[in-house]
Amino acid sequence: ASVGIALFPTLSALATKEAIDDLRKQVASGLRTVLFMTVPTAVLMAVLREPIVALLFEYGRWKATDTQATALALLFYSFGVPAMSCQQVLARGFYALRDTWTPVWVGLLSFALAFALNAALVHSPLQQGGLALAFSISAWFNIVLLAVLLRRKLNGLEGTLLLRLMLWLLPASAMMGFAATLCLDFLPIGGIPMRLLRVVVPALLGSAIFLAVVFRSELPEIQQAISKLQSLKNRWL
Repeated sequence: ASVGIALFPTLSALATKEAIDDLRKQVASGLRTVLFMTVPTAVLMAVLREPIVALLFEYGRWKATDTQATALALLFYSFGVPAMSCQQVLARGFYALRDTWTPVWVGLLSFALAFALNAALVHSPLQQGGLALAFSISAWFNIVLLAVLLRRKLNGLEGTLLLRLMLWLLPASAMMGFAATLCLDFLPIGGIPMRLLRVVVPALLGSAIFLAVVFRSELPEIQQAISKLQSLKNRWL
């Protein structure tokens, strides 16, 4: 949401000037930035779902079985994290073009889909996980439809650059998740300090591997991140 909010003034100014090419570049860049941040986050949420829930809630009457039940819902919610984040960028692309109706009716369709899926999946073996899965599926339906419609208005969304990002992002995120899973297997279950370690250590290790992989690419998002880090370094050192 913060990326979409930060982009909105720029998008509105470009739309006022009818600078469609620049508007398209800004929306596409915002989408890639959001995906770069949220895809690995979603993977870590899925892999570390039980340690996260145990650290936050497993006290008093909250038992291990409650943690497992909640972690199942978190697993399916994590699948929708990138979609929910991208929706904020796409919706503000429409708002900048003074089209407030399209995000509304797409949202209503998504709500109807979520309602239907909830009714079907809540009685499936997934139970509460089915509710979370329905929410995530409707979120992806929402952004796919918004992206298709906005692409028509902007004459594209720089699909080649998005595909290039995903070709680096998905394998790097998979390697991160695998490393975090292996690390988790070596950490025993214990009290609060151990619960904290079971979240922090795999997350740091997985993140380090993710960054090591993506930093080998020449993705614009990586170059921007390096430039910002260098500017911060020059400012404070």
